Amino acid sequence: MRGRRLTAGARVTLAYDADALGGDVSARDVADQLDAVEQALKAAGLAVSRLGVDLDLAAAKRELAGTNAGVVFNLVESLGGSDRLQTLFPMALEDWGVPFTGSGSLSMLLSNDKLLAKRVMSANGLPSAEACGLDRAGRPAFHPAEAAPPEIRPGRWIVKPLESHASRYIDDAAVRFCDSTPELADRIRRAEDGHGARFFAERFIDGREFNISMVETEDGVAVLPPAEIAFAGLPAGKPRIVGYAAKWDETSAEYAATPRAFDTLSGDPRLGGELRRLSLGAWDAFGLSGYARVDFRVDGKNRPFMLEVNANPCLSPGAGLAAAAERHGWTRRELYLHIAASAKPRQSR
Repeated sequence: MRGRRLTAGARVTLAYDADALGGDVSARDVADQLDAVEQALKAAGLAVSRLGVDLDLAAAKRELAGTNAGVVFNLVESLGGSDRLQTLFPMALEDWGVPFTGSGSLSMLLSNDKLLAKRVMSANGLPSAEACGLDRAGRPAFHPAEAAPPEIRPGRWIVKPLESHASRYIDDAAVRFCDSTPELADRIRRAEDGHGARFFAERFIDGREFNISMVETEDGVAVLPPAEIAFAGLPAGKPRIVGYAAKWDETSAEYAATPRAFDTLSGDPRLGGELRRLSLGAWDAFGLSGYARVDFRVDGKNRPFMLEVNANPCLSPGAGLAAAAERHGWTRRELYLHIAASAKPRQSR
C-alpha cells in the first residue's frame, strides 16, 4: 500500500532517540537530520512537532495521542543506547495503528542482525561474502552453512559488530589475515570480550565499495545514483575500509582520504545495472519501505557482494542518501516530502 499526499497543515511528528542528542559525534548526527527534516517539512506547510523516544514506550503512546499526530516520521536509530532495540519503536507503532515512515519492524529485524540478513540474502539469491559467527556454545558457525569448510581458506577477514551501525568499533585492526578456523573464532571472542557486544567475521573483499540508496515515490521505488567510496587517497597497505574515523572524524587522514564520488560507473553499465538489480532484489527480499540503502563491495573480478542492507539510514544533509538524492536532482525538501508521503500504517506482526 502506497502512502498518501500530505496537504498543507497535515500533522507530522518527528520521532527520534532521546538518548542520542548530546552523545558522541555519530549520535549527534541525529540532531542534524532532525533539524534538516523539520525545516524542510515546515517550509512545505506541514505542522511539525518533535517526540523524543526512550524505552518508556507507554509515554510515547500517550504523547502521540495528545498531539493527534497524523504521521510519524521515524528517525529513531537506537533505544536505550542500543541499535538492536531500534526495532521496538516501529513494532509499537504497528501495534497502535499509527502511520509511519520507513520500514516496518520485521524488515528492521531481518536487516539489523547481519548474520540473519545473510540468510535472507542467500535464500533470495543475493550474493554476500562468507561469514562466521559464534553459536551459543561459542563454537564457530559459518554463513551460509554450505560455505563451512572443515578449515577456512587462509586470507583476510574483517571482524565487525553484529548489530551496531555507524562503523562503530571498526578500524584498521579489524582487518587481519587468518589461516585457521580456531584463530578466526578467537579473534571474534576477543572482540566480544573487549567491547561487550556480539561480533562476527566476514571474508574481506579487497576492492571497490558502493552505496545504493532507494526512495519510495508515487511512481515506485526510485534507485538513486550509485555512490562510490574513493579509496585512492589511502596509503599503500592500509585496509580499504570506511572505519569509524573515516566516517566521523573530519580531522582524520582517513576522513580526507575516503571521499564519496558519483558517476564512476558511467563506463561500466553492466556493473551499474547489476548493482541496481541487486538493490531492488534486497528491497523485495527484506520487505523494505519508504527509503533504504544497500552497501556493496566489488572484488577484482568485478563481482558485487552485498555487505549490508540498511533499512533505517541517516537522512542528515551530509549523509549518503541525501547526497544521492541531490545528485538525482531532488532538493532536500523533495527528498523528505517523498519519505513523509510514503508513511503508512502497518499491521502488527
